Amino acid sequence: MKTKKVLPLISLLFVAIMLLSVGMIAKEYRERQQDIKGFEKL
Repeated sequence: MKTKKVLPLISLLFVAIMLLSVGMIAKEYRERQQDIKGFEKL
Protein backbone atom coordinates (compact mmCIF):
# COMPACT_ATOMS: atom_id res chain seq x y z
CA MET A 1 0.00 0.00 0.00
CA LYS A 2 2.84 2.38 0.81
CA THR A 3 4.45 2.10 -2.63
CA LYS A 4 1.21 3.21 -4.34
CA LYS A 5 1.39 6.50 -2.42
CA VAL A 6 5.14 6.97 -2.91
CA LEU A 7 5.18 6.33 -6.67
CA PRO A 8 3.12 9.41 -7.71
CA LEU A 9 5.25 11.54 -5.38
CA ILE A 10 8.47 10.33 -6.99
CA SER A 11 7.10 10.84 -10.51
CA LEU A 12 5.91 14.34 -9.56
CA LEU A 13 9.34 15.17 -8.15
CA PHE A 14 11.00 13.80 -11.30
CA VAL A 15 8.75 15.92 -13.54
CA ALA A 16 9.52 19.01 -11.44
CA ILE A 17 13.27 18.38 -11.77
CA MET A 18 12.92 17.83 -15.52
CA LEU A 19 10.99 21.10 -15.97
CA LEU A 20 13.53 22.97 -13.85
CA SER A 21 16.49 21.63 -15.84
CA VAL A 22 14.73 22.38 -19.15
CA GLY A 23 14.05 25.93 -17.95
CA MET A 24 17.69 26.39 -16.94
CA ILE A 25 18.92 25.08 -20.32
CA ALA A 26 16.50 27.38 -22.18
CA LYS A 27 17.72 30.35 -20.12
CA GLU A 28 21.36 29.52 -20.83
CA TYR A 29 20.60 29.12 -24.54
CA ARG A 30 18.80 32.48 -24.70
CA GLU A 31 21.67 34.24 -22.92
CA ARG A 32 24.19 32.62 -25.27
CA GLN A 33 22.18 33.70 -28.32
CA GLN A 34 22.17 37.29 -26.99
CA ASP A 35 25.93 37.10 -26.39
CA ILE A 36 26.48 35.91 -29.97
CA LYS A 37 24.36 38.79 -31.34
CA GLY A 38 26.27 41.28 -29.17
CA PHE A 39 29.57 39.83 -30.34
CA GLU A 40 28.56 40.08 -34.02
CA LYS A 41 27.86 43.82 -33.59
CA LEU A 42 31.49 44.35 -32.52
